Amino acid sequence: MATNDASATTLIPGLRPPDKLSLGSNSKENWRLFYQRWTMYTELAKMDQQPEDVELALFLHVLDDDALRTFNSFQFSSPPENRTVQEIIDQFDHFAVGDTNETYERYLFNKRKQEEGEAFDTFLADLRRKIKSCNFCEQCRDSILRAKIILGIQSAETHQS
Repeated sequence: MATNDASATTLIPGLRPPDKLSLGSNSKENWRLFYQRWTMYTELAKMDQQPEDVELALFLHVLDDDALRTFNSFQFSSPPENRTVQEIIDQFDHFAVGDTNETYERYLFNKRKQEEGEAFDTFLADLRRKIKSCNFCEQCRDSILRAKIILGIQSAETHQS
């Protein structure tokens, strides 16, 4: 039996859109987390099977007031009726992330040391997050990460092994 219910096309019954995007004081990280949730949601909700204007309206619906004001300040080359979600995502990405200062990102990565009492898993997760924005080549990344772990951990025994 066919149904016109849009939720029937999702892979997960009861699936809800992500929480509203709140750029806040850490807009780069907040945007990245929101975008990750948005991407997962659109895949599970099969948004590619919906008209573009439906996805666009939903995307704008999940912006908090400040993010909506930010959206309203963007300059687009296309008229509103031809705008795509991808164009808006690109604008938010440029706004929140901007151009990455590779030298500064590498500085932050290299100065990171394990804090007293910090769990190794927490330290490692932070290093993995930081190394992504350093723009190291794929072949070098694991070696650089391994060296940074050895130099940055608190345990003297691990330094030797």
